[in-house]
Amino acid sequence: RAPPAVCGAARQGDGGLSHWRGATLFWRPAPWARGPARRTPHTIQPPLSRIGAPHVQRAVILPPVLAPQPPESPVSPATVPRESTMASPMLGFLLDLATRHDARQAAALCQAANVDPAVLADPDGRVPRSAALRLVEQLMRIAPGQALGLRAHDEVHPGLFQVVGCAMMSSATLHQAIERLARMMPLLDEDRSIELRTEGAHYRLIDEGEPVPPPLMIEAGMAALLGFCRFLSAGRGLPVLEAEFRHAAPPDPGAYHRLMPGAALLFGR
Repeated sequence: RAPPAVCGAARQGDGGLSHWRGATLFWRPAPWARGPARRTPHTIQPPLSRIGAPHVQRAVILPPVLAPQPPESPVSPATVPRESTMASPMLGFLLDLATRHDARQAAALCQAANVDPAVLADPDGRVPRSAALRLVEQLMRIAPGQALGLRAHDEVHPGLFQVVGCAMMSSATLHQAIERLARMMPLLDEDRSIELRTEGAHYRLIDEGEPVPPPLMIEAGMAALLGFCRFLSAGRGLPVLEAEFRHAAPPDPGAYHRLMPGAALLFGR
């Protein structure tokens, strides 16, 4: 796909140090809101047949809502916390990555995880966190240790990020695009809260959401970000200097090195 013209010319100074869902990416700068109506007392005129005209008075009757009420004992209703959710397109994207678009295998994995495939196909759908983790667990059993999530770099598309992707595509620089991603991240995943910091000539994108997600989600989130930044910058992307991950090192980190050539890779941090 041809990158959008407005983002095709990212200005000089895009770069930084980023923690991404358990990963840290470090890159050098690159060239390129009527208040409610108030209730007023009701005023009545007593009948003249009951009181003399010279003694006409007005009686004020307060509405029941304003009349003094007896104190009530405090009640603490039981509240059931709502389970956090994530956008279904990302989970469906992970399913396609792991199964290589094999519909039969994908259906079997969804059945094993008790996840409705129709929800994953809904671009506006939301998936409860527990269901998402069950499906990711099934996906990681397909090829353990093979860094399946890193494939997201080459297959990411703007629709994956929904309205957040539209906001990023309308940014003037990669720095502004990542700022918007950090601000709008809960639209994609309610468990995530990321922050972009400036450190000298670089930037740090911090994501320390809890609980720590499975490695597959960490890999896919980082790789999707790098791939989308490459799309926005007409192929230039972010020159990563360092990547830090909270999960253990894979048996073969070659895929990580190929994705981020020359970057220092730190695992189990």
